[in-house]
Amino acid sequence: MNRVTVVSRVAAAVVYRDGNILITRLAPGEKLAGMWEFPGGKLESEETPQSCIFASCAKSLASIRHRRDPHHIRIQYSVFG
Repeated sequence: MNRVTVVSRVAAAVVYRDGNILITRLAPGEKLAGMWEFPGGKLESEETPQSCIFASCAKSLASIRHRRDPHHIRIQYSVFG
């Protein structure tokens, strides 16, 4: 039997500033909803890693801008399925 290998090009950013790290929470309805991730995503066919990260950070920062009190959290995942 032949195996098919699927390769996805992805990009992610760890944004660290003044002792804080920017992470985003996956929205309800998305795969792994409620889990936390660094900004980034799958690259479109002609997209550069830089443009993918820029778009993801812009989206994340736009949602944070609307929050009155961004909060600090501690996250630890022991099993990732």
